[in-house]
Amino acid sequence: MCRFYIIILLFVSVFAYSQKVDNDTTFFKLGKLKIIIIGDDTLTEKADFRGHIAGFSLGLNMLNVKSSSSFNEGQVNENVLELNEIRSWEVNFDVFQHSFNLYKEHFGIVTGVGFKFNNYRFKNYYRILNTTDSVYAVKDTINNFYKTKLTISKIRIPLIFEWQNKIGRKHRLIFFSAGVFGSYNIVSYMKYNYKRDGNKIKEKFFENYQLNPFQYGLIFKFAYGVFEIYAEYNISEMFYANKAVPVNQFSVGLVLLDF
Repeated sequence: MCRFYIIILLFVSVFAYSQKVDNDTTFFKLGKLKIIIIGDDTLTEKADFRGHIAGFSLGLNMLNVKSSSSFNEGQVNENVLELNEIRSWEVNFDVFQHSFNLYKEHFGIVTGVGFKFNNYRFKNYYRILNTTDSVYAVKDTINNFYKTKLTISKIRIPLIFEWQNKIGRKHRLIFFSAGVFGSYNIVSYMKYNYKRDGNKIKEKFFENYQLNPFQYGLIFKFAYGVFEIYAEYNISEMFYANKAVPVNQFSVGLVLLDF
């Protein structure tokens, strides 16, 4: 029994004279014997900044079309490009992101790579036609159209500044972010659905339609808890200069899933 108390006293003495060198290393001395213990199970994980780009989102497309002074037959103008906005959806699939910490876990820069699929559903049934150096529109009065749609697929690289924090008793995340993006058109096509002699006919034509392949603009995001919204505005015009009326694209939507 006496030996037991001596052992306990020995251990208490040892740890009473121990020194902590840093968060991971403890040093103590027992006579001429030096003992170093590396590792500490009581360490807390260091907070770090993690931005919000990667994910899956769904939004509505809109077009800011500058009105032309008069309607010229064959011109791609506001009449041709008038949207059925409630059916003009876009899908964003951002597959990669990297965060750069600027201030603790609250503020940083985020970039990444993703894909954007814009669908523009038009109200008026024009056929948009493409040649090597021009684009024009023809009103189709023969077929019974029920869908005319332009689809553009892009690869996109955003660069945003983001501030974030956790608030309230439940520590819900809130963040604001704003920045710029650049994109490149991968593929574009027009889709026409119509009826002829009681038969449904679907047509697709893959062309560039004098679309400006390189786009750049502004991006904004806000989130509180699981609710997350975004808005994007293309500063660059949709078509090459003088090929159609000046058009700028913008969209708003919801982020459905963060990766």
